[in-house]
Amino acid sequence: EFVPGERIAWDGRAVGIDVYHAWLIEKTTSGCRVLTEETQHGWLARLSHRLMPARMGRMHQVWLESLRDRATVGASLAG
Repeated sequence: EFVPGERIAWDGRAVGIDVYHAWLIEKTTSGCRVLTEETQHGWLARLSHRLMPARMGRMHQVWLESLRDRATVGASLAG
């Protein structure tokens, strides 16, 4: 899914896992806020959660920081 300025989302399926990930973009007076949401279902998702319980939260933080950094560079090039 892609709705400019509102939403970026994807889904995927593989053996043992079904996933859906969305980035919701909300305009603010100082720019925007991004909310990530992800669901995972299946035996592989359950196993991953048991073996690496904090991985999902860490990866979401890395993705958001990368998005922020790229947006900051893009904004400085446009100015």
